[in-house]
Amino acid sequence: MSASPAPLPLASPSASPLAPPLAPSLDHVPLGWRITLHLVPLLAVAFLAFYGQVVCPFISGLPPARLLAGLLLAFAFQVVLRETLWRVHARPAPGQWIARHGWWLSVIGWGITGLVGMMLYYIAYPGYPWHTFFKLGSGYWALGAGILAQADYLVLEALFRRRAATGDAPRATPLERIAQRLMEGYALFTVVPGVVMVLMAWRFHFDGLTSLRVALEVLFLALVFAVAALLVAGLYGRALKRDCANLLGGLSEVGAGRFDLRLDTSRPDELGQVAAGLNRMAAGLAQRERIREAFGRFVNPEVAAAFLAREGTAEGALSQGGERREVAVLMADIRGFTALSESLEPEVLTGLLNGCFAELVAAVQAHEGMVDKFIGDGMMAVFGLAGRSCLATCAVEAALEIDSRMAAFNARGAALGRPALTLGLGLHKGPVVAGYMGAPERLEFTVTGLTVNVAARLQDAARAPRPGLLMSRQLADALPPEIPTRPVASLDLPGLTRPVEAYTTATTSALPTRGPAG
Repeated sequence: MSASPAPLPLASPSASPLAPPLAPSLDHVPLGWRITLHLVPLLAVAFLAFYGQVVCPFISGLPPARLLAGLLLAFAFQVVLRETLWRVHARPAPGQWIARHGWWLSVIGWGITGLVGMMLYYIAYPGYPWHTFFKLGSGYWALGAGILAQADYLVLEALFRRRAATGDAPRATPLERIAQRLMEGYALFTVVPGVVMVLMAWRFHFDGLTSLRVALEVLFLALVFAVAALLVAGLYGRALKRDCANLLGGLSEVGAGRFDLRLDTSRPDELGQVAAGLNRMAAGLAQRERIREAFGRFVNPEVAAAFLAREGTAEGALSQGGERREVAVLMADIRGFTALSESLEPEVLTGLLNGCFAELVAAVQAHEGMVDKFIGDGMMAVFGLAGRSCLATCAVEAALEIDSRMAAFNARGAALGRPALTLGLGLHKGPVVAGYMGAPERLEFTVTGLTVNVAARLQDAARAPRPGLLMSRQLADALPPEIPTRPVASLDLPGLTRPVEAYTTATTSALPTRGPAG
């Protein structure tokens, strides 16, 4: 008795589009598998022949040829009966697993074969005690309907799981239960042998037979049932162990961040449901990673991660509003952009703008900042939102790197005949409210407050005859000695009631006096 090769643990190549999927029907079992199932009853023939010639005190006197001929006749009858049952009842009832359906037909077939065998031997040997024929029938039922029918179940289960794993058949819905299978196995290999032993003991007592040969007969049957139990349990246990190992492997894959696994879900019980659940979980996690990656292209990756983490908790949807934070704000704007847009084609202008923004974003992220938003031809960046203490220093270092990067960007552009871009930068440090702003239907993560307004006004003022980088005194006072600054002027900025003392860096000629407003 052997089961089919194990189904693959991961997703197998899909079936050919020209091959129709195998319907869950017994009349579609391939010929080779059918022959294997028909050869299984030969085990019963071999067992009963040995039992009748060596063990049983009544049948042992029967000529071996006659005994074997009768057993082969019963075997042929069982094969024909199986084929008939399979053709008449090829499809399982709704809600029944195909292997379970085949098992029931096998049990029925062995039961009918046992009755027919009893009648044939009664006709052929009317002088034997009646309980001998009953013993023969019970042997068919215990060995065939009990043990060999389990072999049919294992073979059919292996076949249809293999077909489902390769896409040649529909996958089984969860129709079986592990507890049911285990209880059936327990009953089969404990209750059935116990009943057989009781019947034998009753028969021997009834006939007054007490001898060593009787004890050997009982021992023989006990050994046969024990070996059969170990064999069937081993086959089922091996499949159970393999599928559990696949599930543990899938969990390890998910834990390692690999979400492209596809576990075999053809098992029609709780483990099949667990495998399907792991597949769904892996697909959901893969989608979550794709969303996180895509989301991070529209907003800062840290904001995207915080958003997804919050959405994945029981706290529910995000709310409007935010929390008060101390940050540094950097505002950048391209000077003369309006005039530039009149002289360039939209496609060329878009490419130039994207190239400039790429340099700005790289500089901000290199110094632990967060790009809050792009505003037309400008950008707003925030430093210190993620709980970092690097506010003023990181903001100024990012501004200086922007100057360096833009110089290199303009040099590359000049070689390609592109116009040079000049920037105005404004920086301020102070309190803001950071959170989700907007309407419930459309939220945006941003920072708001006077600090943002001051930075925007300083950026607008960073033009001729002033330097192209202006910062507030609050931010300049927070810088370390390694970044010297110099005062520029006390500015009356639009919308502000008090003048702002503006400073710029004293260590670089970065962002000198710029051109007209954009």
